[in-house]
Amino acid sequence: MITEPGEAARDLGVAVFSALAYATDPGLIAILDALASGVADDAEKSGSGDVDRVDWAEIVEIGLGEGPGRDYWRHLMATYTPNFPGSNDC
Repeated sequence: MITEPGEAARDLGVAVFSALAYATDPGLIAILDALASGVADDAEKSGSGDVDRVDWAEIVEIGLGEGPGRDYWRHLMATYTPNFPGSNDC
């Protein structure tokens, strides 16, 4: 179970697996908080290997299925502003 943001940021794939494996666990909120932080940290990079942060976010959302975990994940992802190339240009 990955509940530390730094650990989640080091390996988003493992952190995603942790969230999905513990999707019905009472500790899911802590896992999702750590994972959201890792996804946000990854936003500063151009990608994380073959899978970028948007892919990770979608994998988590789909994998959580219907329920409060998905609702909480959507809430977390709504608070992050994507940084697309050229979006900061005036």
